[in-house]
Amino acid sequence: MRCVIDDFNNVRRASERIRVVEANVGSGERREFNQFISDMGVDGIPINGRRFTCCRLNGKAISRLDRMLVSREWIAKWSGCSQYVGEWDISNNCPLVMKNVVVD
Repeated sequence: MRCVIDDFNNVRRASERIRVVEANVGSGERREFNQFISDMGVDGIPINGRRFTCCRLNGKAISRLDRMLVSREWIAKWSGCSQYVGEWDISNNCPLVMKNVVVD
């Protein structure tokens, strides 16, 4: 059973970054990141709250770099899991909270 929570500094699809120069959002990097996730045998869980998790301090670019990835076994045991993205505060990354319909 696996649960990986991290700031991966990469996105799974182009729509997870806005106001970023297209040259900085390579499809090859996205393909490699998605392959890494597949090779690990994990996948994302539903996201609630904010759509983006990281903001450059000047506010000119926002991305979904932070995420929770879990294995199929994890989902089988805790099928009601979702991730909640909180508000930006002192960091340029939002806090992530795993929630479950039964237990937080």
